[in-house]
Amino acid sequence: MKPRILFVCTNNAGRSQMAETVFQNLCGNDVEVSSAGVDPWPNVHPMAKKLMAERGHSMSGKKPKHVNTFLDSEFDYVVTIGIPAKTQCPELPGNPIRIHWDIGDPARGDGGTDSEIIFRETLKGLDRNLVELKNTILPL
Repeated sequence: MKPRILFVCTNNAGRSQMAETVFQNLCGNDVEVSSAGVDPWPNVHPMAKKLMAERGHSMSGKKPKHVNTFLDSEFDYVVTIGIPAKTQCPELPGNPIRIHWDIGDPARGDGGTDSEIIFRETLKGLDRNLVELKNTILPL
């Protein structure tokens, strides 16, 4: 059976959406990946879409989802990203392994001249953790 992973951040508009997209492309059909937020926005952040498009990853049709939509779903791993996700993510069925990444919300730079820089730094942090996660759950 394929490992099932859920990435959870605050708004499911940036970090968890990028993590879901990158990890799915990194692992291909060897995993089932989803993402959610504890306080979802109406839409995926435009900068997340831009950075994923630069890598050739489409986020077409992606919409933020509340973590509660997965209360009846079983996962092998739940990765919380940021303190709000860690403290507000409910327990999910199946006793998944919980992993936490303390990566701040890149939307904190919205409206400033550093917004894109902050998003790129966030994505670099995600990349490092995603490679490590892949090596952990899909050993050679």
